[in-house]
Amino acid sequence: MMRHLIPALALALAVTPALADDAALCGSGSAGFEARVAACERLLDSAEDRVEALTDLGRAYEANDRDAEAVSYYDQALTLDPDSAYALGRRSVALGNLERWDEAEADLRHLITVQPDRSWPRYRLGWLLNQTGRYQDSVETLERAAVIAPNYEPVWSELGQAHERLGNMAEAGRAYRQLSRLRPFSIWTHVTAFRTLRDAGLADEAAYHARMAYTLDPNETVLETWLGDYVAGVEAQEMPPVFKLRPILVVGPRMQDLVVVQQLDVARQEIHGEVEFRVVAERIQVIHGL
Repeated sequence: MMRHLIPALALALAVTPALADDAALCGSGSAGFEARVAACERLLDSAEDRVEALTDLGRAYEANDRDAEAVSYYDQALTLDPDSAYALGRRSVALGNLERWDEAEADLRHLITVQPDRSWPRYRLGWLLNQTGRYQDSVETLERAAVIAPNYEPVWSELGQAHERLGNMAEAGRAYRQLSRLRPFSIWTHVTAFRTLRDAGLADEAAYHARMAYTLDPNETVLETWLGDYVAGVEAQEMPPVFKLRPILVVGPRMQDLVVVQQLDVARQEIHGEVEFRVVAERIQVIHGL
């Protein structure tokens, strides 16, 4: 009996590294298209889970912008398991890339029933509704996604865009404000929050983001001019919650350690020069990570 087991064991030991290599290659986003597809096809030939293997193969085509071919593999996977979350999610993306909106929406609504507590299907449905001009439906869907995963950045970005398209600039600005808390060092996020809040007539809220964006990029001359006018208009009054610097600890997306970031809070400032001094002091601290 041992004579039969030894060759079988040797074969298993020889095959396992090859399978592992194929699995890595099949899932690699940096591999060449032909090599990746070949690896996925080899895995499919011996796969115990054909649904996953077919979806992996479809994903290789999708990654190469061959969405129609990807859909054909996702179709095969979903024939075997109509409730496969992996295949439903990938097919919805490929169908969206092909602008086959109705089919993509059907997949996403099905996926929500399969994974009701996951944020991504609702986010993706909100994105699709945005793409197809159903902005109010998009807002409602994205708000539910935000409740499930309040730290999922794309939800807030998409929600801000949906509100903008509805003309709800105040709500758009507040969505971007939530995004800025997750991306405290993103100039684009602060500028976008500033723009929408300014257009909504919420100068005090806009000023916070204008200051943060200007701190991160002193070359933002439009913001510098706007802030100068804003400060000049309120310097003799009690300042809104935007000009007192209060240190807080934030984990930045590109920082390995906790970084002290200067955030603006309630204060009264009557001297324009003092405000300018604080702008410079905060900029230095952000640049040096103090």
